[in-house]
Amino acid sequence: MQHNLRQIFDVISDTLHDHWIKFAMAALIAAVSWFLGRRRARADWGRREFYDRVNVSLNAIRDGTLMIRTIAEENCLEVFLNSAAVAALIDAARHT
Repeated sequence: MQHNLRQIFDVISDTLHDHWIKFAMAALIAAVSWFLGRRRARADWGRREFYDRVNVSLNAIRDGTLMIRTIAEENCLEVFLNSAAVAALIDAARHT
C-alpha cells in the first residue's frame, strides 16, 4: 500500500514538475480575473448600477402606499441563455 502511495506521489510530482508553468499561469489568470471582477462589482455598487440583474416583482398600491413584493432576482445570464440577448437587455437598461 505504501508503494502505491509513493507511485501516486511520484506521478503528481512529475506532472507538477513538467507542467508547473501552466498551473502558475492558470492561478495568475484566476487571481487577476477575481481582482477585476471584484473591482467591477465594487464600482457598480458605488454607482448603484445593476444593469445585469433581472428583477421580477408584484407591485400594488394599498391605502396610498406602494407595496413592492420581489418574486425573483437573477443575473441576466441565468435568465437569458443567449449572450446577444443579454447584451441587448443591458444596453436597453442603460438607456432608460
